[in-house]
Amino acid sequence: MDLKYYCKGVCDHYPEYLIEDRLSIEGNIIGCLAKDLLIFDDFKATGNDFVTVQGRFFYNLIKRLRDKGINQLDEVSVMTVAGTKVIERLNNYGGYSSLEKLAQFVSTDNWDAYVQAFTRSNLFLRLYDQGFNLEKKIKVNGELIAPYSLLSKLDPEEIVDFYTAQLSESLGDYSTDVMEDEFLTLDESFIEQMEEGREIGVMFDQAGQDINGNTMKVFPVLARSIMGFKRGTLSMLGAYSSVGKSSWWVSVIMSLLTKGHKVLMVSNEMPIEMFKKQCLSFILCKYLFYYRCSKKKMTEGNFTEEDKEMIRAAMDYMNQFDHCFKFIRLQDSNFELVKKKIRDNVLINDFDVVIYDTFKMDYSTSTNMKEYAKLIKDSRDLDVLAKKYNIVMLASIQLSMNTINQLYLTSNCLSQSKQIVEVLENLLLMRNLLPEEMDPTDALYCNPFKYVQNEEGSWEEEAIELDASKNYKVLFINKARNGANSDSTGTQLLYDFQGEFGLFNEIGYTRVRHKTI
Repeated sequence: MDLKYYCKGVCDHYPEYLIEDRLSIEGNIIGCLAKDLLIFDDFKATGNDFVTVQGRFFYNLIKRLRDKGINQLDEVSVMTVAGTKVIERLNNYGGYSSLEKLAQFVSTDNWDAYVQAFTRSNLFLRLYDQGFNLEKKIKVNGELIAPYSLLSKLDPEEIVDFYTAQLSESLGDYSTDVMEDEFLTLDESFIEQMEEGREIGVMFDQAGQDINGNTMKVFPVLARSIMGFKRGTLSMLGAYSSVGKSSWWVSVIMSLLTKGHKVLMVSNEMPIEMFKKQCLSFILCKYLFYYRCSKKKMTEGNFTEEDKEMIRAAMDYMNQFDHCFKFIRLQDSNFELVKKKIRDNVLINDFDVVIYDTFKMDYSTSTNMKEYAKLIKDSRDLDVLAKKYNIVMLASIQLSMNTINQLYLTSNCLSQSKQIVEVLENLLLMRNLLPEEMDPTDALYCNPFKYVQNEEGSWEEEAIELDASKNYKVLFINKARNGANSDSTGTQLLYDFQGEFGLFNEIGYTRVRHKTI
């Protein structure tokens, strides 16, 4: 082992088996940081956590770059930020090209594995510092075994579990799942928090005022039912193909934008031109009350002068949110890129709401359990990002086509991926209302109604007459951590959907039959 590669005193203090792999371990970390500087913001380490000379030097150099707001590594930035002595040391290590080489030989897709190896190695060093003998054999399940040979195969968290409370202060703070840790104390301040509405999430009940100064309603009943979308959580909308998931999100987005939120939309469903038309259609109808320019007409481009005048007015309205709404279209096969785009935009541009459209898989034909497991893992990754950055994470998911004849939607419609529900704050499920359900003489009649206030001030049900020529959607609140779900209320929300404009209007409630047709 060449002592010149290690910081002063390291080789004298630690046995060789604990530090012999540090060059490659720290090289992988530095390579990833050099390849993507934004990763640094999530890496809770210090220069003293590195025991090799070059590792500590390069880490401190990258830290200086990030402190100066540098987002992308390049030679000019390094030479500008670094002082004369730092540049001299950098040249001794091969110059800027040495950083480029480190970045070239690693993949940021393996970042979690690199951090785990780094954390585990540092944990062993701390154990040694505290006097633990990692080579002295101990009895494990009746067998004598050296702790190091056993623990070197485990995750850092598993090592802590192995030593239990003795090591609770030994694990480095490189990652943690602990979100809150305090003694339960109830006092006057808790009442004040509730009065201030801190437990209410981001509401999407309305989208500001129309051109006449009246409220543009979006989803007021649903928003109140689930108490809004909470920061640090993941909520999903599930629906079958072509039911209107993307149009539904447009209404939510417009509501959030008018409330001052910054929204990032990551889609594998539709091109941005189509999404722009969806947004324009919302503004034309909801804000300007102009219904002469459908999405189909916008696609054909056969405009009258009045159409063009109104479209320009709609664009002027939309452009006030120019830097608050961003649309990214990606291939659905690369979820690592999805996560990277989310992380980069949240860190750089301060987006506080992210929508991913759509999780999908051909449930009816696929028997590959790895695909189901991937959907579950990807959803958990989104939940982790939501908690890490304290953002509202929203996503849509395509329901299993082999459940399309099921009138009452449940998490079973996610097929083998229903474990996704465990990490969700809210799960909303939507489908088309069938003709049989609109017919009062049919056994499947959904009994649509709305609540009206009588003369005594009490609320009572009033039947709604449905129009068989219209397109209605029924939405099930399958899970709501902060509200009642459809199972407990026995009701679902009913929407009138104007497909030519992509507009949803809440009109009341239904009581869907527990039937399969």
